[in-house]
Amino acid sequence: MTGTVCLAATSNAAESGTRAVQSTTFDLGLDSRNIDTADSTSNGTVDFSGVLTAPIGQVLGISVDVGYSESRVRTGDVLGNTASTTVSGKGSKTRCTFEGTNAEATLFARWPTIGKLSASYGIANRSADCGESSIFTFTGDDSLDTKHYRAAGELYFGNFTVGASRTSTTLQDGPKLETNEVSGSWYPMENLRVTAYGNDLYDDNTYGLQIEHQPEFMGNDLGVSLGFAQTDGSPRTRIISFGVQYHFGRNSTLKVRDRELR
Repeated sequence: MTGTVCLAATSNAAESGTRAVQSTTFDLGLDSRNIDTADSTSNGTVDFSGVLTAPIGQVLGISVDVGYSESRVRTGDVLGNTASTTVSGKGSKTRCTFEGTNAEATLFARWPTIGKLSASYGIANRSADCGESSIFTFTGDDSLDTKHYRAAGELYFGNFTVGASRTSTTLQDGPKLETNEVSGSWYPMENLRVTAYGNDLYDDNTYGLQIEHQPEFMGNDLGVSLGFAQTDGSPRTRIISFGVQYHFGRNSTLKVRDRELR
């Protein structure tokens, strides 16, 4: 009888170790980005997000991401002009404020020692405030909706992860944007990840580097990240980002969290 109980416990533990998501988790995030375009005034964005990740059986998992963002940017090509009023309106504001909301659902299959395959669908809305009259070029008003589909994959090699994704984004009454991205991550320590990546959004190549650390003295619940990216188009754009995430749920190192919990 005792041997049977021990065998069953061992079997359950083995099965648990191969699940796509070890347990349900929730992450809260705050990200800030400063975007500096050559010969132009820099602008910034602040994002708030919440992500729920849960297992579906043994191999599948699902995550739901909702967010809110606010940007202060220079008026320009994204917005158009009305008949007798500039893009910034009668108040002649030199900057625009954009507010955005977004939601994304991702279904994925993962094998913790091999890799992960995922498919995502998301929607977003942007609204502009540039004075009394603000319009997006494609919609003719101060609001723009988008939707996107994404297919992605990751492979795990010891302390290294390589990934690739393709995203198709449709703008309301506008064109479809196709983006490819490749990335490589290295874990020099269990709670430190260094990621290099590149993508081809807007036909300009963007290259970036991000470092994320999960301080052990914070109980492995708080993560901080710092990133830098630059486009090779003209004019050149540089992006500096800083983020903070708080994790609710199972306590784990950053490497385990990336490969077993989110």
